[in-house]
Amino acid sequence: MKAEKEIRASLINTIMTYARGTQQENAQIRAGLEAKNDSELQDILANAAIEQTLAQKDKLFQALAERDAAAFEYDQEHHQPKRDAEAKARLEQDQRTFQDAAKTLRSFGLTEANFNLIREVLGTGFSVHQIDQLIQANGIRLSPASTEEQNEWQKEAIEEYNKQLLKLADTDPLAFRKLVRLEGAQMAARAQGQQQEQQVRIRTEKDQAYGFEPLPEVDSYGRALDSLYFKKLSNTNYQAFKIAVRRFGAAQINERLRRGIK
Repeated sequence: MKAEKEIRASLINTIMTYARGTQQENAQIRAGLEAKNDSELQDILANAAIEQTLAQKDKLFQALAERDAAAFEYDQEHHQPKRDAEAKARLEQDQRTFQDAAKTLRSFGLTEANFNLIREVLGTGFSVHQIDQLIQANGIRLSPASTEEQNEWQKEAIEEYNKQLLKLADTDPLAFRKLVRLEGAQMAARAQGQQQEQQVRIRTEKDQAYGFEPLPEVDSYGRALDSLYFKKLSNTNYQAFKIAVRRFGAAQINERLRRGIK
């Protein structure tokens, strides 16, 4: 009997540890507990323990939420500006690299779609060489440059080249004169080659107008009808050479012979 009373008193005392009222309110709670049987007291104790656990979890969750909110605010205030500045710097650098690649390679236009696609494939911090390699490997399809862009790049390239020439003229006049003579000779050679090509084209058109057949690259036996072939033919079988001239015209034969002149 005594043991039962001690157990009952222990139950009530344990339940009272969860009470958070005033002294008068706690006295009323204790009086109410005294009226309960042991089974009811055990249920009340179990519910009190559960409620306290839930309350503790709520406090913990609230503390974690407040901590995360404070950490986010601190990050936004102290770290986000730095990240934004770094992202802006990367974007500006990528845009400069993209523009340099477009002017250098001249195989795609300065469109936002091209820029975004390159960035998507290569990531940030790419180089002109990486863009070139990607295009060469057919790893990307970009829209071509417009005529206006091509003309502008050509103009800029000429202006830059002229600046370099003027700089060379000031710093190394001898090298400048050599370069000018070399470029003059190259331009003359190109002009001569273009003139010869034009003359051959005119003669070929006249030959075709007279009904001469187009001269193929190889004959029916698969032999190359090149400079060596016609040189050998003119020396070893002049009659066959004349037949070829009458068949294909002198202009086409001469052009084929000219190809062998280095």
